[in-house]
Amino acid sequence: MTKIGKKVAALLLVVAMGVTFIPILGTQTVYAIDPTAEPIADDAYGTTGTCIWRLVSTGAGSPITMYVAAENSVEGGMADYSYDNLPPWYKYRDQIEEIEFVGVTHVGDYAFYNCSKLPDVYIFDAKRIGDHAFYGCPALTNITIDGHEDGCVIEKCAFGESMDYDNKSGFGKIDLANVTSIGDSAFEECDAEVDLGDKLQFIDEYAFAHNCKLEEIMIPRGCTQICRSAFYNDQKLAKAYVSDAKCTIGEYAFDEDVVLYCKKSSAALSYAKDNGYWYRLTGNMGSYTLDLRKGDVVLSLSDREGPAYPLYCGLELMAYCNSIYGLKEAAQIVYDLDKNGKNDLLYLYPDHDNNITMTKDTGYSVKDRITVKLPAAMVKDYEDRDEFYSSITVIFDKYANPLKISGKTATVKYSKLKKKAQTLAVTKVIKFTKDAKDKKTYTISSAKKGKKSFKKYFKINKTTGKVTIKKGLKKGTYKVKVKVKALGNNDYYASGDKTVTFTVKVK
Repeated sequence: MTKIGKKVAALLLVVAMGVTFIPILGTQTVYAIDPTAEPIADDAYGTTGTCIWRLVSTGAGSPITMYVAAENSVEGGMADYSYDNLPPWYKYRDQIEEIEFVGVTHVGDYAFYNCSKLPDVYIFDAKRIGDHAFYGCPALTNITIDGHEDGCVIEKCAFGESMDYDNKSGFGKIDLANVTSIGDSAFEECDAEVDLGDKLQFIDEYAFAHNCKLEEIMIPRGCTQICRSAFYNDQKLAKAYVSDAKCTIGEYAFDEDVVLYCKKSSAALSYAKDNGYWYRLTGNMGSYTLDLRKGDVVLSLSDREGPAYPLYCGLELMAYCNSIYGLKEAAQIVYDLDKNGKNDLLYLYPDHDNNITMTKDTGYSVKDRITVKLPAAMVKDYEDRDEFYSSITVIFDKYANPLKISGKTATVKYSKLKKKAQTLAVTKVIKFTKDAKDKKTYTISSAKKGKKSFKKYFKINKTTGKVTIKKGLKKGTYKVKVKVKALGNNDYYASGDKTVTFTVKVK
């Protein structure tokens, strides 16, 4: 919702509460209660800090809704309370089943302490959630906080001992956005899945301890400190993704069976190594090549997670699929690498050990090699969650030899040739336009001046291509025809014979 939209919503809710605002000389705002919006009792409305509050119900025995709105209809903060000075609506704590906030940027300390029937909390644009604000609310199922654009701080024990999984058949969800700091024990003993958002910077001690629902947690970039025991005794927590390389982790922040997903040269990696945690590296590993020229390639998809765990996200790149783990469930996977309308197929066969054998099906014409690049959007998605390759090349076969040659013209001085034989390097007589840099063989087919053969005066080294012109050859222009064959290498097949004619001028 835009800021303008939120202001309009605030005004509408204030009207719904039966509050009429009367500006006086443009310097102050006072309000009067509309008698048509009766509170449930004479002590069920009033002010708290710079906000107004009211408890309303649709009838006897119906759930009670509490409205809290900024006095100026745009922004305001509730008063802080304490265990010894609880808020005036505390006597209704077992009846309040809904709270609606409008323009409330500060939720006071102990404001909704022990509200036993409150199922959900939705707070928008808050800058601070006070300590013990919702402490001891066991019926909570969902907590949604979309903090102020400048950030929101959740103080200690704000939601502690709430969301009691044992008392509910469903699962809880904590969804945090624009939250920058989470205080000591803020969500301790809250049984819920957790989304920390992308603005978080700090997680205090025991913040999410004793959560029996949480299975994995993504710590966003920008979070530079996780304090001791922050996720202590989270019985189902198996994976923690630590996105920021500078994020420090306190003692016992995670239980010992949690796998830390972290980047190379990160503080989290050092922590994992120093404290004996399993870990997995995340981030872009660059390019990878799968070479099938010498036979099938076997990739392990074992469940074992640790320093030596091999992960080839290149498999994902070829299929543009969501997760490598989906491969484990298939009896046979076929990846279509078709980019040109042809049947370019790669077959993957997982076996009973969760290994995948990569091979090419000889029934299809798979040419040379294929390179697939991960789209930029997917690179961003994978960056903090897995080790991956942003591009992968699959080599199905050797390249066809690219050899392409043409003849050149070389000049030999007759004055030197009268005295002794002369030699010409292969590069003086043959131009290699395309070359696989492999070994070659050279054979002279003919050497003529006009129609007359002078082949006996020319010799070529079979492996180097060096041409020797024998002593006694007369002045003139000679055409020499040579067969060249490239022998190939690891990347290229051998070529067929290439015939080239070069010119030798004796002057």
